[in-house]
Parts: sequence; structure tokens; C-alpha cells
Amino acid sequence: MAQWTAAIFLILGATAAAEESSRLVQERFAEWGLTVKRQGARNTCSVFTMTAAIEYAVSTRRGKGTRLSEEFLNWACNQVIGNKEVDRGQFFSDLWKGFEEYGVCEEAEMPYGAKFDPALSPSDEALADAAGIRDLGLRLRWIREPDGKSGVTDEHLAEMRRILSQGVPVAAGSYHSLLFVGFEEDASQPGGGRFLLRDSGSGGEGEMTYAEAKTRLCDVFWIEVQPSEDK
Repeated sequence: MAQWTAAIFLILGATAAAEESSRLVQERFAEWGLTVKRQGARNTCSVFTMTAAIEYAVSTRRGKGTRLSEEFLNWACNQVIGNKEVDRGQFFSDLWKGFEEYGVCEEAEMPYGAKFDPALSPSDEALADAAGIRDLGLRLRWIREPDGKSGVTDEHLAEMRRILSQGVPVAAGSYHSLLFVGFEEDASQPGGGRFLLRDSGSGGEGEMTYAEAKTRLCDVFWIEVQPSEDK
């Protein structure tokens, strides 16, 4: 009986720990060798955040790390919004429209440039590769849709933690877009915990307290991977 009791407490303890923290996404990025990429001096944080979210989804679908092209996704977005001249900060909603229309190719097909080149366009090979990734059947799911205002609710934060616990990253915009890859409950932190994140501005990982996230974040989403038809 004592052994059974001990086993039950171990199971309950593990379940509670799983609810109090999650690093599944962070660990899978590391397993796939998908380190944080740096955007440099360009105004492309949303492009990098969206690309990283799609990279994770494609890698999940393929079962291996897949590097994708921020340059292609930025080009695709510019096609659908009719931007020809300015390296502007993109909106997630426009980036997804670009992905739905053109997809995104692997990084080697269209590497990221240190400066914006309005004359740059993808090769036929890049377009074909991008179309194949587009057709994998990924879906964008909003946790908080964009409305031009900052601030999220406790319910939004709880949904972010739920998605992260399932091993799926969460992307969010504010004055700087970020990809969230984990969380830890901690009563000593403002708001009762912190999110773990990837930041293309610094090219590294960081954290944000729940209290900061609640006031700072705007649009929040995750990408759903559809089951493969051949499974």
C-alpha cells in the first residue's frame, strides 16, 4: 500500500509540475537545431516571428528542423499589400495573407539580406518550394485578434499557457514582435509567473513576466498543424 501511495503522489506531483511550467517548445527548437535568428538593422521583427512560428509547424509536420526564408515571406507580404519601395514593419495578418497566397520557401532558396532590396524577387525554384510548404495545410489560430489596442486578459494568458503546454509556440505583437516558447509559474514574479521567449532583435532568448505581457501584448496567435493525409 505504501508503494502505491508513493506512486500516486509521484504521478500527481508530475502532473502539477507540468501545469506549472512548460519548456516543450524551447526544447524542440533546440533538438531541431533551430537557433534564434537575428533581424539586424531592418524593421522585420514580425516577419522573423511569423517565420519562426511557421518553421516550427513545418518541422513538426516533417519531423525534422526546417529553416525558412524571412526574405521570401517579406516579399510575399509585400505582393499582397502592394508595397514596392519601403521595408516597412509588417502586420501578422498581412504576412499570413502572403503565406496563403505564395507560401514560404526554405532559407537557402532566398537568404535574408542585410538591406532591403525592392528589386529582389524569388526564383522559379523558390516559388515552387514555397508553394509546396503552403500546401501542407497549416492554419493560423488567433488567441487575440488585432484591433489596434494593447493589453490582453487573464483568459488570453491562460490560453497562451495551454497552447504552450501542448508543445506549440505562441506569437505575439506589441511594439516589438516575439515568439513565446515556454512559461513558469512563480509567485515572486509580477503577475505570478513569466513567459520564456525568442527575440529576433537580440538574436537570443529572454523572458517576460505575466504582468508585463498583460499590458504590453496586442495580437496573439499560434499555428495549427493539420494531420498528414498519408498517416
